[in-house]
Amino acid sequence: MSYRPGSDIIVPFGVLTKKKYPNKQLNYTKIFKEKQKDLAWIVSHCKTDSRREDYVKELQKYIQVDIYGGCGTLSCQRRHPFELKDHNRCKSYVSQNYKFYLSFENSLCNNYITEKVYDIFEEGNMMLPVIRGAPNIASFLPEGTFIATSNFTSPKELSAFLSKIGSSEKEYTSYLKKKHSYSVSNWGFNFQIAICDMCTRIKNEKIVNKKLNVYDRLKDDICSKPSDIKYD
Repeated sequence: MSYRPGSDIIVPFGVLTKKKYPNKQLNYTKIFKEKQKDLAWIVSHCKTDSRREDYVKELQKYIQVDIYGGCGTLSCQRRHPFELKDHNRCKSYVSQNYKFYLSFENSLCNNYITEKVYDIFEEGNMMLPVIRGAPNIASFLPEGTFIATSNFTSPKELSAFLSKIGSSEKEYTSYLKKKHSYSVSNWGFNFQIAICDMCTRIKNEKIVNKKLNVYDRLKDDICSKPSDIKYD
């Protein structure tokens, strides 16, 4: 049981489903005009294999990136620059005021797509995810609902694209509307489904002892070193 597609029982961090009836009551012009800031990032794990912290440092040379949490100068726990009592209210503030959110994984591995990505697809979230993580992310998320750093040669090139999208109501809201046409189930819900699946299998299937080659199971989860930043 794991998030990996080849697992006997799959427990993904999230699953996107096309909505039958998208919310047509949202005022996208109002949403766009309320946003006065570019990128937000809430993060507490400061040193990572993906070197996301170095990517963001370079990105900040070209575009505004506000960092909240233990790795940044802004906090949702104290008056700096506002007072919020809990994480959910912090997420609500960020969602309302920022155009983009950095969904940056701590490792660059195939199939490894965590809540950092799927949380931005929650109902009521009004930001576009900028994703740096699984090289095969396009196999899991619909085109036009996210922006992947892997499509750009450098943080500078990415910043130029974000500035272009972020300054155009038509282009920005086109992404946002496409993202809002999907609903997401989180890990907790998917775990419950997986447990039910496991119990059903135990009840209905013969228990067979078999040898598994763990390395074969993991061969598709290729992890790579970052190639989009310079090494010192």
